[in-house]
Amino acid sequence: MPKRRRGQRNSTCADIIEAVRQLVLFVSDDMIAGVLNRNGLKTGNGNRWTRERVTSMRSNYRIPVFKPVEDGIGLPQTGKILIRPDYQWRYGYNHQTIYRRAAGTGRFLLSQDIHTALTVRWANTTRIVQITDDPRQQPSDHDAALSLVMASLEIAVRRDPAVRFISHLDILRSASSEAQNATSPLSIPIPEIAHSFASGPRVSLKNIHVKPDALFGVEYSRPEDDFAFYALEFDRSTEDVEPTKNLVRASRLRKIHSYSAISAHPTPIYQTYLKVPNLLVLCIFSDAIRMAHVMQLAKKHAAYPRQFLFKTIPLVDPLLNATAIPQLYAEPWQRIGGTFHIATMQEGGDVHDSRRQDRSRQGADQQTRGY
Repeated sequence: MPKRRRGQRNSTCADIIEAVRQLVLFVSDDMIAGVLNRNGLKTGNGNRWTRERVTSMRSNYRIPVFKPVEDGIGLPQTGKILIRPDYQWRYGYNHQTIYRRAAGTGRFLLSQDIHTALTVRWANTTRIVQITDDPRQQPSDHDAALSLVMASLEIAVRRDPAVRFISHLDILRSASSEAQNATSPLSIPIPEIAHSFASGPRVSLKNIHVKPDALFGVEYSRPEDDFAFYALEFDRSTEDVEPTKNLVRASRLRKIHSYSAISAHPTPIYQTYLKVPNLLVLCIFSDAIRMAHVMQLAKKHAAYPRQFLFKTIPLVDPLLNATAIPQLYAEPWQRIGGTFHIATMQEGGDVHDSRRQDRSRQGADQQTRGY
């Protein structure tokens, strides 16, 4: 067996290096070693991880050490799960008690095997408030409101004994290796989209992506063992609805073409990339006129117009009012030609079931079995 030359060493796997870069944001070297060992990961020399080996690896790859966030007194910094962030006082007075995940959140989730190094990386690629965010940093208005919207849906689904909630992390656990290893796993690749503008030119974009604001699924007991998966788009009236010259900038028109592209038959891209058998798009607005405009665009330009579901809600500012929004689950959504009820998959209006039109039933049982 050939001997290693002087100075030669076995390098650490790139995936482990990236996992440690994520983990040091909220746990110590000792905790990181335990996480890596529970996941069956070895050092470059095939050894189990120890605190000293994690420290040495960090030094070799210039990864900073974990530093607990200073967030008050009482519990040790790494033991705190929730804190009250300073930004809740932005208006000079407090309407309600606001809590934010603290340094101990990640430690707790890892210790209970709720998260692994891989799911931590996935969780930190979404628009939802991330595990490794500095809890003192205020999220954008869009992301804070989006977190409340998604929390309202998840709480309502989990309270319903007739259904089961499937998180975006559950979806990624069964997704393609391309999705699992991507820098942004929820960014679905699109070969091309095109649009002919009223002014005359036909414009196309190639090799782009569409990334939902959130992604989840629901398993229904009735019909028996049925699944529906939902991409969520939360509109705060900051993007164009219908541009007049190009598709380069973000717009509702571009989103319609993008979701149509990943849903094209005979084999939708969302099936091969995310391994989900169907996909409906939930479009949430605070402006009814703007929503009506987008519905007209979907009817005119979407390949499958009834794939899109629409609902208006009051303006959301979680720092002023963090009350859950039960109507997102309890009340039907509008769609082209009728309505759709997330809680029951019951449709109103047109008798055609586009959810089944827009999905390939062949192999659906095998595809959803992992959830």
